[in-house]
Amino acid sequence: MKFLNVVYYDILDLLRDKTSMLSMIIFPILFMTTLGITLSGAFSSSYEFKPKTVIYVNNLSTTSDYSEEKLILNNFLELGKKNNITFKEISSVEEGQKEVQTANSIFLELRDKNIIVYKNSKNKYSTNIVISMLTSISKKVTLKSITNGNIETLEEGFTTATEFQPKKGFTSYDYYGIVEITMMVLYGSGYGFYTIYNNRRNKIEARCFQGNLSKNSYIITKVTSTFIVTVISLIPAMLYSIFVLKANWGEDYFSVITLLLSLNFFGTTLGILFGYIFKEEKHGSFFLNTLIIPVMTFLGGGYIYLEDGNKLLDIVRYISPLTLINKSILSIAFYEDYSKFYISILYSVTLGILFLAFTFCISNKKEAY
Repeated sequence: MKFLNVVYYDILDLLRDKTSMLSMIIFPILFMTTLGITLSGAFSSSYEFKPKTVIYVNNLSTTSDYSEEKLILNNFLELGKKNNITFKEISSVEEGQKEVQTANSIFLELRDKNIIVYKNSKNKYSTNIVISMLTSISKKVTLKSITNGNIETLEEGFTTATEFQPKKGFTSYDYYGIVEITMMVLYGSGYGFYTIYNNRRNKIEARCFQGNLSKNSYIITKVTSTFIVTVISLIPAMLYSIFVLKANWGEDYFSVITLLLSLNFFGTTLGILFGYIFKEEKHGSFFLNTLIIPVMTFLGGGYIYLEDGNKLLDIVRYISPLTLINKSILSIAFYEDYSKFYISILYSVTLGILFLAFTFCISNKKEAY
């Protein structure tokens, strides 16, 4: 009960700080709008097809290279290689079905008079592009059917493939509508940082310890309250991004929110750790808000869009968890590519746990003295 009371009063105290709350609401809205307008010409409006692996099995009864199915496959292999698609032939349908469940591959089964396309539900966009390519080729060689199967509903049959129109690549409003939100998630670390110093000044920390709340439990109350207030403060900017700027966050909101929450945990624990590392508030504030967060934001592409390519810069960029989070959200929203999803969450959460462990160590060390 004491734990919940401390969390409750921390949340109320942070929400009463109108300056911080308005900053968390106004700044991302201002940044995403200004940068979206200013840099609107710097983003391509064309779709970038992400390289994929296509695996296939040949179950044709004929070995002729001139059958309709083989002609389609040969044409598709030639066209696919020009678009950086990797192909791999396998020996059985079972092997293909197992591999397609990883969401990293698309599986084709060549049968007499039709081709079955197996897709993972999280890989549907790239699969539809492959189907569109096959459909276009099949019209030239009069193959009777191409069907589109979902491995999860294989028993229910297949649907007929239709023409697919690729969607546009992300605009400046899409990009900054997303990365300014993730940037402000990091700035939410300030809530945790300042609540540590405020509670010391107001003798709240001492009263909590006198009330038999352990030091580790006290730290967890700060993590909980900071985490919640950061979420609350970013809701207006998120709604503005979605409904006013029309930024495309994709259709999988659950995965996107999970990524944002993992980053929030990282930022929350970072701010609280700084509250314990620095004795002077002004020194901690300088390093956190003037050096650490701006550098991580820059490396993560929060100010300007950074292309991959420079190996040394890429290594440095991935020090910032913001890089992986931003890339993962954009990949999910525009390419339905989940290849960075789990590593992004793991990286942010692991760093957050390490920061929390360091905070526990510092707190207990002070107690020992």
